[in-house]
Amino acid sequence: FLSFRRLQMEARASAAAEATDNGGTHVIDEEQKKILSYFMKFSGVENEITAFLEREQDHGENFVITGTEGSGKTSLALRLMKSLAKVNDDIPKKIAKLPASSLNKKPVDTIFAKIGEGTLLIEHAEDLEPETREELVKMLDAYARKIRVILIGDQAPVEQMLEDGSGLSKYFSYCFHLHEYNNNELVEFAKAYAETLGYKIDEMAILALYTRLAGAKTKKQAVMLGDVKTIVNEAITANENRKGVKSFLENLLMKNVDSDGNLILRESDFEVK
Repeated sequence: FLSFRRLQMEARASAAAEATDNGGTHVIDEEQKKILSYFMKFSGVENEITAFLEREQDHGENFVITGTEGSGKTSLALRLMKSLAKVNDDIPKKIAKLPASSLNKKPVDTIFAKIGEGTLLIEHAEDLEPETREELVKMLDAYARKIRVILIGDQAPVEQMLEDGSGLSKYFSYCFHLHEYNNNELVEFAKAYAETLGYKIDEMAILALYTRLAGAKTKKQAVMLGDVKTIVNEAITANENRKGVKSFLENLLMKNVDSDGNLILRESDFEVK
């Protein structure tokens, strides 16, 4: 019986070997990069994503995403599946999302039968009860290559669950771990998020954003991606209100759009009112 960590090492070695066979590079198209743009900004995650996508174009295997609360685990799972579907028409687009606590209360075979072909995303996977894990193993055999399962949860308890001797770990070929993000990574995420909404954060505004992030972090709670989105959304609202208050001449003299047509968020937009 191989430990889950050992299986992950072998999966990464396989991905590295495939990269070597392809001349040392992983090729993903611009549309895939756009779908996954938020996560491509995080240290180490871009290489993980590109290696995974190259491997999964043909493999169609189950995988695990672990990380702290609010790190974007479910969002990454959904975006990975959307990205894969863009380049492979054979990948079923149906996705069922269930917390482990709900799956514990339902017949697992019934859930798989309802999905038929597609993806089952299990959140808080560490809460799967032993009986549910046993049923899941049976269904993973019965629906091999028809239903892809993605486990999402906290790293330590998920790894412990997968090494409990149930044999579940052998069905999961790859694992992403989203670490706690530092402020530089959160700023990059904020810039990417703003761009998807048609905005660009200018240099002075970035300094103000760092101040907001420092104020949002507490000793017990790290800043979540949702917190960053809220800060950017508030800045956009402040920007819209500011444009309404300024005179026509002031708006005309101040450059409010960059060369790509994005509206510019300024320092005052990020100040706490």
